[in-house]
Amino acid sequence: MADTSLSRTIWAEQHVESFISPSFVAEFVFRSPQVIDGTQKEVADFLIHRADEALLVSQKCQDDTTSRTGEKLERWARKKADEATSQLKGALKRVGVSNEIWCEHPRRGRVSFPDGLPNITHAVATVEVFKPLTLQDELPLDYHRTPISYLTVSDFLNVCNELRTVPEVIRYLDARRSLPESVLLTIGSERLLFSYYLFHDGTFAGFSSLADTQQLLLERSAELSDVLNAKVERDQYAGLLEHVADELAGRHLHYSDGLSQAVLDYYEPTGERRMYLVMQDLIAGLMLGERAELGRAFDGAIQRRTTQGGITGARTARRLAVAGRSSRSRRPARKPCSTVSTASTAKTPMLGSSTSMAHSTARPSMAARTMTERSSSCRRETGTLKASQNGPALNGTAATADLGCSLVAPSQI
Repeated sequence: MADTSLSRTIWAEQHVESFISPSFVAEFVFRSPQVIDGTQKEVADFLIHRADEALLVSQKCQDDTTSRTGEKLERWARKKADEATSQLKGALKRVGVSNEIWCEHPRRGRVSFPDGLPNITHAVATVEVFKPLTLQDELPLDYHRTPISYLTVSDFLNVCNELRTVPEVIRYLDARRSLPESVLLTIGSERLLFSYYLFHDGTFAGFSSLADTQQLLLERSAELSDVLNAKVERDQYAGLLEHVADELAGRHLHYSDGLSQAVLDYYEPTGERRMYLVMQDLIAGLMLGERAELGRAFDGAIQRRTTQGGITGARTARRLAVAGRSSRSRRPARKPCSTVSTASTAKTPMLGSSTSMAHSTARPSMAARTMTERSSSCRRETGTLKASQNGPALNGTAATADLGCSLVAPSQI
């Protein structure tokens, strides 16, 4: 049932956290970092931080998506974009300032940044609207030498879902900076921009305008379809590495069975584990292609052990497939994502979604697919993420406003 104790905006923050955590690795996703500055304040809605890379996000969602339309909605969106920018600017002033910032992380507990906010690679202001909208010209595109990008909440989620890794998202946002200022201050047209980016091998070379891009993609839709299919084929194994990163956060309940004390001495004490974060960071720092290739090799190892036997014999795949359930039950519980709607977008699959993957010729093994599906439980089957029974009630009914919609639908370009 809906959690009526939460406002929709708070629910949306939790929902986005659970959506981006599988791909970015949950240990490096910090929702609502806090600081004491006279009183306790929220620094931003999300800090996604690993190694020397960090994304800072200020998110503005609607409490009721039915209460505003037309010019009223546009005024609200422009006002919220300005508020998001103000929050980001305030946060960027805290980079390197010796004033502790912390976050209550669902797995790691309290995580402290004693030296202030880490260096931010890119700041992002997201606003929940569902149609293209031109923002005010005076919004800054950088602050304290940190670039700021403006996207709808839906478009940001889709970019994260398609690119899957922090380095890839940063690479996309950096490439996007070459676009005309008028395009950078327009939100809700990311589907065209992302299609162009893929079509031009990860660049915006030759970009002129949104109208020209739409015409180009229409005229060359068959070639674009080939690009999308190639991406699906290339990316389909990446979820295996996401699963590995996720499982590193826990230990098997009986990991010590049969091990000598000499061997156990090499293990970090339960409750004091830190080295798993180093291993997770290595996976989180991979580019998407690297993650996919390692996943392909991992799948090959699963298939070989399944067919050739070994220590665990023919039961290897089955044990690997169920390992997530047993280890996950030993970690702090994570709230499930809202149910994915499959009715309204069956014809508009996301790039790299399981719907698109159904058309691939090379498929991961059954065990690999099981693991991928479990580790990517928040990935949309059809490209639309809706608030459903898990979302808060709005005026006595379950929230049904989209937080995400398809970036690229080849049949509609």
